[in-house]
Amino acid sequence: MTSLRIRSSASTRSLCSLRQTVPKVQPLVRPNCAAYSTWQQKPTATPLNDNLSQSWNSRLIAISAVSALVLGVSLATSEPLRLESSYILGFEDDKVAESYDTITEPSSGIEFPKVITFKSPPTLPLILMGVGIRTVSFLKIQVYAIAFYADLTRVDFKNLTAPEEKLEYLIKNKAVAVRIVAVRNTSFHHLRDAYIRALNARLGVLRKSDKDALTAEKEDAIQDSLQVLKSTFPPSSLAKKVPFYMVVPTPAASATRFLSIPTLKGKIENAWVAEELVRNYFTGDGPSPKLKQSVLESLDQM
Repeated sequence: MTSLRIRSSASTRSLCSLRQTVPKVQPLVRPNCAAYSTWQQKPTATPLNDNLSQSWNSRLIAISAVSALVLGVSLATSEPLRLESSYILGFEDDKVAESYDTITEPSSGIEFPKVITFKSPPTLPLILMGVGIRTVSFLKIQVYAIAFYADLTRVDFKNLTAPEEKLEYLIKNKAVAVRIVAVRNTSFHHLRDAYIRALNARLGVLRKSDKDALTAEKEDAIQDSLQVLKSTFPPSSLAKKVPFYMVVPTPAASATRFLSIPTLKGKIENAWVAEELVRNYFTGDGPSPKLKQSVLESLDQM
């Protein structure tokens, strides 16, 4: 893994100029615009990967500094985000980048980066909102640790006071992602079957609660997308401690919102499936009650 120490004077100027546009949250660090002249004198590392385009590197450098510094959210398990570590990102490939500054899920000991960003689908840096653990049976056997990320740039929480309302706003209007890390080797088919059951159950609720909204055409499109989702998962295992991502990009007026599964190179082009799969983690207790609690506590502080 190659690392880049980001020292972007442009990022710092953007950070100072964009102070008025960010939401009123309690940042993990307070930007110090007076330090700009000091940062400017420090050396910049060489490019980290010839396969990464220069435009991608520039976009990541500029935006990551702003998001990681201004839009960090304080979690119960976290320590204050250090300015130095906020500027360090590692690239495993040309699709996803993650900060080296992490938060540890306490039950499993698995670490999650505080900031991630994707090249495909392209996202602004996504901020860690909460972590949790998925357990099964009365023995509380740990299956996987999980984290929820969201794009917090220019969020509009005006007139939204309840954390549940803020969460729904993020799911509907901003890019969000789920990162799963298996505690033990887990079958992809177990994940697949759990998702299909959850989505079918939510579809049944929709049939009863809003028959007018669920037209025959819409339901056929959902069923087709469920088949695509089902076929995306291979008959193999998700290896222990290997990240598995699901990403829902920001809605675009000119395109259908979709669910991306970069780990499996999957894409399900149905907005209902994409959003409902994320909502599944926050309905009732969800697959991980600790994840729901962690995320809602973070949003309650905003």
